[in-house]
Amino acid sequence: MLRIDHPDGTRESFTYNAHGQVLTHNDGKDQTTHLARNARGLTTRRQAPKGLIVAYQYDAS
Repeated sequence: MLRIDHPDGTRESFTYNAHGQVLTHNDGKDQTTHLARNARGLTTRRQAPKGLIVAYQYDAS
């Protein structure tokens, strides 16, 4: 899915990497969330529209 058009006229959009995983999401209010992923495709970082950054870590198993 690249885009969702809502009845109120707002439009959400998404970008993806070569593996089909979401990299960005624009919420239709011109606010974009960015995701970073590791080699296994797991989310390692999420940057919210207002700059809040959340880092994710995973066990090796």
